[in-house]
Amino acid sequence: MSPSDSKSLPEISFVVVTAKEIPKLLKRFAYYDPGGRNGGITPKQFLDIPEISTNPIMPKVASAYLERRTNRLTSESFISILSRLSPRNSLDDKKQFAFQLLDTDNDGYLSHSELFSLFRMVTGPTLTDDHVLGIITSILSRSDLQQPTRLTFEEFTNIVSDEEIEELFTVELQLP
Repeated sequence: MSPSDSKSLPEISFVVVTAKEIPKLLKRFAYYDPGGRNGGITPKQFLDIPEISTNPIMPKVASAYLERRTNRLTSESFISILSRLSPRNSLDDKKQFAFQLLDTDNDGYLSHSELFSLFRMVTGPTLTDDHVLGIITSILSRSDLQQPTRLTFEEFTNIVSDEEIEELFTVELQLP
């Protein structure tokens, strides 16, 4: 993914996909794009992968890695996504990835609307908009925040548990 294709996401600081896994990941990718004829896979194809389909944050992840010209995920972006979401990737990297993914205006903070988007993704239709707004208002009215209208990375990591980050930002793809 080139910087011009999408906003810049942090690179992983170490390789979490092994040399043995790369051909297996490419084989899994090729199932959806046989022979590379389609120039990548669509977000729908990505979201239909069983290990990914039940995770509510995956549409946002896929969107961040789309090749803007073709609106598809390339094999490279597929491997990058699964590296970021690997169970072997560090919790710190997953926290940074989560924050940058949610910080849609790239200003280094999570605003009211970005938090609303997060809660809406995670809860789906189980909560009303009013309930979600109440949760966000409660979070943003905490006295320990630097600014009452948005969260810093540190505040985000203090509010969202490590378990929630691991659950949402870990995918163990079954490889052939």
